[in-house]
Amino acid sequence: MSKSTYNKMTKEQRQAYNKARYLRERERRLKYASEWRNSTRKPKMIHIRKALQRLAKIKGCSYCGTHNDIQYHWHHNQGIMNFRMSDSWQYSKKRRHAELKLTIPICCNCHSKHHMKDRKRDKKGRFLPNYP
Repeated sequence: MSKSTYNKMTKEQRQAYNKARYLRERERRLKYASEWRNSTRKPKMIHIRKALQRLAKIKGCSYCGTHNDIQYHWHHNQGIMNFRMSDSWQYSKKRRHAELKLTIPICCNCHSKHHMKDRKRDKKGRFLPNYP
């Protein structure tokens, strides 16, 4: 459709045309996005996540010292965080290693206990929400 034909349409005609075009193109865009995600991003993401878990299992929890087959979290101890370790697949190996030096592996139980100390309580001892 030419630009002049589109400009001559009424608002309702444009809406109908845009909706039909969106529905026509939707399947193609979804298929392309799915193929891209599965071919490039997902394998790299899974590989890095498994490598981080193997490394954490070798080091063990920095608080309780367990080496069990449990989920570990990478805690930014110094408070300086350039990116989350779960998003590390997007960055180069050099940046991942630099960020890994700022973190310590903690098992999920110790990590939740660590952050519970930081949360504020009201007069009755109930936790207050984290948002301002």
